[in-house]
Amino acid sequence: MVRELSYNVVVVGEEFGPLEHTLDAPAMEKYLKGSGNTHPWHRGDSPFGPPIAPPTMLGNFSLRLMETKYYLPIGTLHAKQELEFLNLIRLDRRLISRGRIADKYIRRGREWIVLDVEFSDQKGTPIAKSRVLF
Repeated sequence: MVRELSYNVVVVGEEFGPLEHTLDAPAMEKYLKGSGNTHPWHRGDSPFGPPIAPPTMLGNFSLRLMETKYYLPIGTLHAKQELEFLNLIRLDRRLISRGRIADKYIRRGREWIVLDVEFSDQKGTPIAKSRVLF
């Protein structure tokens, strides 16, 4: 059952995933057009072999992971996101995310939720870590 994201319903330690993300040429092309990204490494071979995805794609994937359990109301915007990249996001690999609610707290009368996400490929190779503040 998917519930609306709310400070009162999330539980610190709650886990998400694994979730496999579509990282193929059509999905990447849609993202590139929407973001105005024209770098050739994303559409053709890169110095690392196959095309690589722009790192900013992971921001959207962190939200998709949260949506496996929570409905994010229209207009939901995260306040902050940190990304640490450990490897390239290669188009020839499947991208898998897992996450957990790391914290929730009230500061200056506002309720905050912290989501930590780890991304890996299908072989278990670490790709990136993300921390999102809602």
